[in-house]
Amino acid sequence: MVHVHQVRDQGNVVLEFSGVLDARSAEEVGLIAVQQPGSLNLVIDLSRATNIHDSALGRLLDALPPLRARTFRGAGRHHARLLTYLGEEMEACGDPAAHND
Repeated sequence: MVHVHQVRDQGNVVLEFSGVLDARSAEEVGLIAVQQPGSLNLVIDLSRATNIHDSALGRLLDALPPLRARTFRGAGRHHARLLTYLGEEMEACGDPAAHND
């Protein structure tokens, strides 16, 4: 189960995760993202996730609003690489040992 904390900051809405990001929770996060004002950029912060399933990242990308400015931050090396392969923008690389890399 994942918990999502929303923070609005300088034209961005930051969705901060804590807990496990799996396929089911990725869809829940997508629903939260869709509810955010379209004028704000999405920043998806994975730095507090205790575990991230690889398949959940694909599910999350499918669930996020299309054609919306978004950036990911706080992913470990492995997940940052996966997101980059999938065409996503990374704000900063997280702890290399984080998230079971």
